[in-house]
Amino acid sequence: MKQRACLLCCVLTFAMGCMHRSPSATTLPSTHPIDTSTLPPIEVRYDPALSPKALTERENAELKQLAAESAKGNRRAWFVRVRYNDKGSFAADLYFTPDTTEPRIRKGTCAHVEGWGDLLSVVKDGPAEEMPRYVQISLPNEPFDDRLAMPDREMMPFQPDHRFFGMAVKLSDEELISLVDLVRPVFAKNAGGPIYRIEMKGELIRVFSGEQQGPLAGGGRFVDVKRKAGGGFELANEDVGIWVS
Repeated sequence: MKQRACLLCCVLTFAMGCMHRSPSATTLPSTHPIDTSTLPPIEVRYDPALSPKALTERENAELKQLAAESAKGNRRAWFVRVRYNDKGSFAADLYFTPDTTEPRIRKGTCAHVEGWGDLLSVVKDGPAEEMPRYVQISLPNEPFDDRLAMPDREMMPFQPDHRFFGMAVKLSDEELISLVDLVRPVFAKNAGGPIYRIEMKGELIRVFSGEQQGPLAGGGRFVDVKRKAGGGFELANEDVGIWVS
């Protein structure tokens, strides 16, 4: 694969993960429940790129107690990824357990929070209809079952509707799975990281990997894909682009 550089200066808010909107008490239906009985109340991970300070013992205890008290059956907080935590500033991405689980795809709700009190409020109120939706695609030979664990970096959920400059790509579940199966090995061979976003670029579909840690702080790889005449996808060329912001 050839590589080409692409500088993308993305001026955006710090909500680079799951864009948080005001939570409501709306309960979303659970179509394919999963077993959460062995999960801890909530798992906490830290963004290694920004090296946020760890939560204090008191904060950890407060968060876990609230998550346990707020769990509603299988609809509950799954994990929080702390992006920034220093000098009174706090930002994190919160993921709720999937409300739909199939062998190759999971779907659920997520939120980006800025402030410790904001995180506690969203954990307490639970998922809301106006929050962003995430998907998680399994590996072809490792389909999902009803067990749930903290995903590693390469298997992180992503928002299929998230975009910056390109047009949104409307894909069925089957198309999304096929697209990810095509590009994930390419990114793996080029230190690309997890799937980040998908956009239309003219007649092509551009798939980005990597992460956006904050304003003008992120990077990864991208590849261009085109639809095949008989259905499915193929790489548009052999280039693997590099994006930074």
